[in-house]
Amino acid sequence: MTETMNTEGVNHKTLKEKWCSVIRGLHLDEEHIFDFNTRMKRVLSWLERAEKLKKKAKEKAKAKEKEKGEGEGEAELAFIAYWIAFNAAYGGDRKRKEDKEQKQDPHVKDKGKDEGKLPDKIKFELFLDRIVDCSLKKDKGRVIRDMLCDNDIKEDVKTVLESIHTDQKFWNQLHKFWNKLHKNLTYKDVESINKIEEKAKKRIKKDGFREEGLRKKMEGAKKNKETLKCLIKRIFSNLYVLRNTTMHGSAKLGSSSNEKDRLASLDVIAYILPRIVDVMLDNPEYDDYWGQLPYPLYKRNERDDKRKKIKQGKNPPKVA
Repeated sequence: MTETMNTEGVNHKTLKEKWCSVIRGLHLDEEHIFDFNTRMKRVLSWLERAEKLKKKAKEKAKAKEKEKGEGEGEAELAFIAYWIAFNAAYGGDRKRKEDKEQKQDPHVKDKGKDEGKLPDKIKFELFLDRIVDCSLKKDKGRVIRDMLCDNDIKEDVKTVLESIHTDQKFWNQLHKFWNKLHKNLTYKDVESINKIEEKAKKRIKKDGFREEGLRKKMEGAKKNKETLKCLIKRIFSNLYVLRNTTMHGSAKLGSSSNEKDRLASLDVIAYILPRIVDVMLDNPEYDDYWGQLPYPLYKRNERDDKRKKIKQGKNPPKVA
């Protein structure tokens, strides 16, 4: 079967090497395997670009410490490239009529619904559930568990989870407040905004995602699968808020106002995503896990030609 990778230093290059090794041992004439191969090509292509952009963003951030001013948006571009890679990993249609996971999911109201018709956020949360389950099946639970408590990323995870600016409920409450205002802000209105911020911090703390509660959750994730799922889904839910504000133009490019959250979010997704892809590469045969591609290679003759070439060793996946 597949090789188990040392997860230290997991990046585009090591994953592409593993992908080449994995795909040569599979039957590409099987539809789901061919689709998995196509999925990996797309994921890794965006992951490669994201890593280059992140490196540039870090260099710019260091230079910026010496000079006052705002950045040039490299962190935002890097984050979006990572999110596209993540989207390439989880995106797809998956039949769920007899899926036990679906029956237990309170978010899915229509039990006969295909996963492709579900809201995007629920789709990636279900995907993350499968990643955790899959990692445990292959005895790679530590890959997902330990990475959330790794000293290299722990502080960034805390920043992402504790911030009110990556919490959608905070923005929902703020929108309700703004909708009530039809005149210019007064001093009392500013006080009201401060109260909304304080309430958001207290709610996040009450939910166990701030300070001592968060520390216990991160420790509990090492022992309890459901706590682990809860934590990793919460992380990506908060990253999703940053994804939305960036993709929908709700933040100025290179703005310094949310720089701490932006850089922490970039570090978190850059650390976690390659390890998620690593788990997928250990489980290429689970076609019901990864689903059909939403936009497959539709020219059948080209698909068949590529299958034959790879199978005959004439056109193997290239390693950069």
